[in-house]
Amino acid sequence: MNNQKKIILPATLLITLISLTVKANAKNISDVINSLDQTAVESHIKQNVTVFGITGTFIFLLLGVLGSIFLLLVIFGGLTWMLAAGNEEKITKARSTITHAVIGLLIVLAAYLLTNFVIFQLSDNLTTGGTPAENNARNDSGCTNSNGVCQNNATAGQACTIGNAQGTYQTDLCLSNPSPTYLCCVPN
Repeated sequence: MNNQKKIILPATLLITLISLTVKANAKNISDVINSLDQTAVESHIKQNVTVFGITGTFIFLLLGVLGSIFLLLVIFGGLTWMLAAGNEEKITKARSTITHAVIGLLIVLAAYLLTNFVIFQLSDNLTTGGTPAENNARNDSGCTNSNGVCQNNATAGQACTIGNAQGTYQTDLCLSNPSPTYLCCVPN
């Protein structure tokens, strides 16, 4: 017990001393929020989370759990059939379990496909008034109106080419992709 006190006291003092010497760089809450936003952009984390996205994630999680349960039922039915040892009653019960589990898997698959279509295809039309391709073209209209092309892995001010023409990367013209490296190559 004495040895633990000898270790705990210096460790506590060291942690306290370190925590007192750490300086915070943020001066107010807006600095913290701006830093978090910048971190999210650099980490390619989606910042515009919608109700459709949250609902879709929840539904996909639920369907994944249901699909796993039905898959386990298929495995259970197969094991029951293998261990039936010729008993017709057990074989019939195992066959019924497998049949119902496969039907359940097909229903879950159909629900997944339908949910995927509704949540991620139609929600774009409801929230933005167009298809994703139309919205990307509309969001990048500043670039296309300048006879430019949006490109990834770009750095602002660097030289670029559009076909055979020389150009320069410019910011704030490609709004379809929030990445800071997705820029517009505008002809010189």
